[in-house]
Amino acid sequence: MQDRVAKTEPNDEEQDRATKSRIADAACKRICRSVIRNLQRIEPILFGDDSPLKNAWEDICIQEHQQDRSLLWDESYGATLIQAIKWELSKLDDVTRVAIWYQTDAGIDCWLDEKEAPSDCSPDEIAPFILNQYVLPAAERFSNKRIRTYLDKC
Repeated sequence: MQDRVAKTEPNDEEQDRATKSRIADAACKRICRSVIRNLQRIEPILFGDDSPLKNAWEDICIQEHQQDRSLLWDESYGATLIQAIKWELSKLDDVTRVAIWYQTDAGIDCWLDEKEAPSDCSPDEIAPFILNQYVLPAAERFSNKRIRTYLDKC
């Protein structure tokens, strides 16, 4: 007689967590793409008028590639990125916002402590998560001829 490996079916909690994770990931990716498109419409500000870069997104990408942010980062691009993400979050339904919130440190802690999620998840908690997990990694991966030329000169 052959030993059979028992298949374990995911329980309802695991399925719920996986569903929230898929919803959140899809929404965060859409938000990231929208933020990038918006930044591509803004002129670069940190490198000045003589910048070889075409837009603010390229400016941010340079800084992420170099892992060296300008001293004005928080007041300029940091604030712009957070506001752009919050604007996109405001367009989402509550279920999607909660699904994203469950991916944050506060959401994970809540899940592990088996507490109920707050009815109104703060964009102030969610926006930094999207910034650090989606937008900035996208900036680090993004490249084009202008970015490569600039980085080669540094």
